[in-house]
Amino acid sequence: AHWADQSGSDNHAAQPVDIKRPTLVSDGGPNGTPALDFERAQGDFLELANLDDASVDYTLYVALGQRAATTSLQAILTGTNSGGATNRSLLVVDTAGDGTVGPSVLDEGGFSTCHAAVAGDQWVGFALDATAATLRCNRSDGSEGQAPYGGTWSWGANPPLLGSFSQSTHSIDAAIAEVILYNRVLDSGETQTLETYLHDRYGF
Repeated sequence: AHWADQSGSDNHAAQPVDIKRPTLVSDGGPNGTPALDFERAQGDFLELANLDDASVDYTLYVALGQRAATTSLQAILTGTNSGGATNRSLLVVDTAGDGTVGPSVLDEGGFSTCHAAVAGDQWVGFALDATAATLRCNRSDGSEGQAPYGGTWSWGANPPLLGSFSQSTHSIDAAIAEVILYNRVLDSGETQTLETYLHDRYGF
């Protein structure tokens, strides 16, 4: 009923409702690795422990097998910005079949989009630098992008959601093998180390 946090911070992800719980699959993740299978049709998601962190900067990497594009948003990880519970920020991996919106942040200011979306096995990386007012995204296939960002992301107001926007909308359709989250922007050396780890672990 929960996905254990490996960082030692006890920020475990949980889902007590059976029908909303993603399924553990032994070989359904990127390149046949174990993963949690989030089925969009049944609205699977997990709720993380309240991170109690008002940091605006963050780095997020997700290793996943993204299924075919849909005509609606799919949330990877959703938090709450400084506007409160009704103004959520959203990281998306896909929206429309034409790939016009890819890895992005969505908040009260609209979309900040890095580059076009793709389906299939991949890792996707996000880095939001509030000082530089930029969102940077990259992916295991070598594609990368950058977009201006003027929002006010925060993890502090409500428990973040993995795989859903609001527990009932914009569910993801993917098998997620690993989620790595930092409350700061990694430097170039740290980023290279992390990406090498993901390449080696998942065979991208």
